[in-house]
Amino acid sequence: MATAPRQLLVLGSSVSTGAGASRPAELGWAAALAASAASHGFSYLNRGVGGTQVVYWNEVLDGIAADPVLDASLRSADVIVFSLALGNEGLANCRREERIRRVEHHYTQGLLRIAEKLRAIAKVGARIVLGGPYPNQDYNGQHLEALERILLAMRSWTCIDHVIDFLQPCVHDGKGCWHATSWVDAGHPNDLGHQQMFQCVDLAKVLGEYYIDIGRDE
Repeated sequence: MATAPRQLLVLGSSVSTGAGASRPAELGWAAALAASAASHGFSYLNRGVGGTQVVYWNEVLDGIAADPVLDASLRSADVIVFSLALGNEGLANCRREERIRRVEHHYTQGLLRIAEKLRAIAKVGARIVLGGPYPNQDYNGQHLEALERILLAMRSWTCIDHVIDFLQPCVHDGKGCWHATSWVDAGHPNDLGHQQMFQCVDLAKVLGEYYIDIGRDE
């Protein structure tokens, strides 16, 4: 009897669905992750929803019984990857430090609650992976400092297994923005930008024991 494939589930906002790429389902960063994970025995389901925020996903998870398909997917997934945009929280519109800090706090606390709920719903042994903050063409140095603080906080959470660092130099210009030829609009990378985001993905850390098992001699 053939072994059932392991399951990779991706949730989040538009960039997690491949938005901005010319063929989102093929050229988005999550699609590239799925293609790599396939060689390790994974099937792939993307349930990202464009424009969503931490409030939306907390409400979805609180009422998960109302979506039996998503409920079943969460409970059966071996790896759950969750990635949201701070741009959807209005960060780019904040120019005063006080407002930036307010959005930062709201997002960080909301995302932690999401991570805790994902852990509570997921089956024992499932890996919970979060996508860290990523660029926006309307960000400035103050915004980047907030992104870096959020990334640091995420790395301290014990309910998750790994955080993908999307603030690596291959993705942004050092000021929180996409590289000059890597975006289609302020909040969305193009094909090149999605490739650069995928460069930040450490497949071994995303898949954990499942990655190690594939390379193990029988």
